Amino acid sequence: MKSEHAKELRDAETARVNAIRQVDVQQRDTQAATAASAITALAANVSTVAETLRAAAAQMAANLAEQAAQQNEAINRRLVALEQASYEGRGKQQVADPQLAAMTEEMRRVANAQTAAGGGKVVWGLVAAGVVMLMQAVGLLFLGLRLMAGN
Repeated sequence: MKSEHAKELRDAETARVNAIRQVDVQQRDTQAATAASAITALAANVSTVAETLRAAAAQMAANLAEQAAQQNEAINRRLVALEQASYEGRGKQQVADPQLAAMTEEMRRVANAQTAAGGGKVVWGLVAAGVVMLMQAVGLLFLGLRLMAGN
């Protein structure tokens, strides 16, 4: 009888331990399912965030490329205008040529006046022409300095 009772106690203890193990197994399975669900949700979230960031980076790159193209276009237009002005001889010559033309015309008038007036007035005509040329040179000098200071 004692041995039967010992066997019953062993069987009862084995059943108790097995029940505890069964609860542990069920808890492990529940935790594994919960973890798998969380991992799946996190993976979906990471995928969505990655796609959003990729789209934002692509849009930013496109915007920057468009801005750079616009800036380059403006710079290229300016360079083309400068090159064209250089080919056509505009710029400094346009400022100086009208003054040189006026000075040349003044010299012609002085020469004509000298020819018409005779010998004594020739000297005064040359002096006047020299003064006019000096004034033109000083005017050109100041104009050149003003243009250089403006740039």
